[in-house]
Amino acid sequence: MRSLQPGFWGVPAATSEGGVEFELKMGVRDFLPILVLSDDSRLVMQYLLTETGVDVNHRHPLFGSALYNAAAINNADIVKLLLSKGANVNQTGGRWYTSLQMSVAHSKSTDTLSVLLQAGADVNQQGGNNDNGRQTALMTAAHANNRKAVAVLLSQPEIDINLLSCREETIAHFLSRAGDADNLRKLIAEHPEVDIKCSGLAGTALNAATYLALSQFTDGHDEVVKILLEQGLSPLETPPGEEFSIHGWAKYLEKEAEEEEQEFPAALERILRWRKYSRESIK
Repeated sequence: MRSLQPGFWGVPAATSEGGVEFELKMGVRDFLPILVLSDDSRLVMQYLLTETGVDVNHRHPLFGSALYNAAAINNADIVKLLLSKGANVNQTGGRWYTSLQMSVAHSKSTDTLSVLLQAGADVNQQGGNNDNGRQTALMTAAHANNRKAVAVLLSQPEIDINLLSCREETIAHFLSRAGDADNLRKLIAEHPEVDIKCSGLAGTALNAATYLALSQFTDGHDEVVKILLEQGLSPLETPPGEEFSIHGWAKYLEKEAEEEEQEFPAALERILRWRKYSRESIK
């Protein structure tokens, strides 16, 4: 590691990311975030022990920070090492905004998540870019269908389950879209303050659970629809900008399934039965 001298990575180059020009002229302090991606705890420890003046919180505009990258590869040992050297557990930046969000975005393990929580990571911190705007770690976990991580985060005493994403959706929308019935039940049982009828830019959680393609439905979506109907959500409302109500969408997909000889999802069957029974109860 001592052979790495200033200017070693100093060959001028440029690239662009999302229309932003980046200088790829790298110095010694840019090395740690890249080294972490080797997924080699021993190598990272050796570097931190032998190099002086290392800024563990340095963030390269293209390659990110060391802690963020350690969370990305779900290496809890490197995360612990970086935290012991003063890494900021709530540092922001990157597609998933925080290391906590990054730890649940892809990996199904909760090892790194647990380490970050113990270090004081803010479970309600919101951020991210583009479609990830204003997501919390809980929303990110649900979006990734990372159900173990969702369960862990729902159990955090300081969790705010009524925060809104950039599409004005709560965690209930994310869980419903993923067909995660178990965690939706957990949300309702453990957080009676949840605004289960919250309507975002594309409607309620019931819209999120049903505005899907035929191939996207699972048995979990049927359970989710059952739960939401029991909570009093209506499939008859049409959100702004949408062509169909939920019931109308179910009828449309019923015809599509018949024409393409595909299986009709149980979740949509439940919607159609609900409509039939509601009409009969009025008569």
